[in-house]
Amino acid sequence: MDKILLAIESCCNNLKNRVEVIENIWISKLNKAFDVKIFIGNSTECTSTILDNDVITLDCDDTYYMLTEKTYCILKWYLDNCDYPFIIVSDDDIYIHTEKFNQYTLFKEYDYVGRFAFGGMEKLPDREMSGFASGCFYILSRYAAQYIVDNFKKDMIEYYKSAEDACIGDILRKNIRIKKYDEESIMPWSGCRYFDNLMVGHYAHLNHDPPITFYESMKKMHSLYHNIEDTQ
Repeated sequence: MDKILLAIESCCNNLKNRVEVIENIWISKLNKAFDVKIFIGNSTECTSTILDNDVITLDCDDTYYMLTEKTYCILKWYLDNCDYPFIIVSDDDIYIHTEKFNQYTLFKEYDYVGRFAFGGMEKLPDREMSGFASGCFYILSRYAAQYIVDNFKKDMIEYYKSAEDACIGDILRKNIRIKKYDEESIMPWSGCRYFDNLMVGHYAHLNHDPPITFYESMKKMHSLYHNIEDTQ
């Protein structure tokens, strides 16, 4: 069985309030094909003590506004340290419906699997940046990851800043050999709601009235997709 790197893009101060939560809710339920690593940057304000073999500290900024740099460093780490044929790049605030995801194999036919943001492959007339990567969760072949690293320029860090998904999309769309698939079961704006076809949800903790915690949102999502009574 080929291993797949599941790279969760996080930061030091989210290790406790997000990573521990998703570890208990869904990471622990993934099958053995997924090698899960948590990636953070350098931080002088780190308050977490959860630093083990599954947490990789990269030589990059740890703030949200430098996600483009961190994403590049994750892909470089993957290429230098793993021989896996695919990498999944994921935010730390997603929910994975593991029963569906553990059986998912369609990605093996493509170089990019995710949602097509910003109008797919076309540059929208009112945007300077465009592309087709939706940043919360996408899957890249080793070929695609290598192409991104080889064509990444240092000035992209300052240009794209937190819009790492636009950076990835802008690089990949220049290569006509990249085979891509718009996977509708990945839902960047799912919120904390039930959808028949959801495999990956995002922003479950936002836009609640009254507000709920991240833990409560993940617990609620798990109850929605497993027919478990919510006792929060």
